[in-house]
Amino acid sequence: MKQYLILLSIILSLLVNFGAIAKDYDRKAYGGWKDFDRDCQNQRHELLISLSTMPVTFTNAKQCTVKQGKWISPYTNGVICSAKEIDIDHILPVSLSWYYGAKYWTKQERIEFYNDPINIVPVEKRLNRQKGAKDITEWLPPKNQCGYIARFMRVIKKYNLKPPEKKMRQFEKLVHGCRKSN
Repeated sequence: MKQYLILLSIILSLLVNFGAIAKDYDRKAYGGWKDFDRDCQNQRHELLISLSTMPVTFTNAKQCTVKQGKWISPYTNGVICSAKEIDIDHILPVSLSWYYGAKYWTKQERIEFYNDPINIVPVEKRLNRQKGAKDITEWLPPKNQCGYIARFMRVIKKYNLKPPEKKMRQFEKLVHGCRKSN
């Protein structure tokens, strides 16, 4: 019985500690979408404009917010025509970046990460929400998986992020699998 109580105490302690770690993540620390060139179009809309395969239309004459265009989802190769049907996915989830080292960055470094075109893609809302904060060992898109894995790893390298060693070994195994299949 004593061993059971000790084990229960350890488990409860770990749960409390994990909760304390999880509570320190704050998405607001990344500053959200920025309008770097001050033309009223934030990075989300700049990305939609640059990746549309046809001229976009806007919600009003100020041309700040994209309404329609034609985007090819890198996760399905499907065509999306309404900006309302799109989420901008962070290939390496924002919350993971926090635990991989971004919590030690400056606010400006987090803003850069959040808005970096290397790490963001327009995709179907349902897939972005299905993915959530999962890494490449937990979720891969239906199509173009090796390209997705490569971009995930590129972001880790670019931002000198430090996933746990066990996770890095799993990531590298996926990369190796892609190399073998090519």
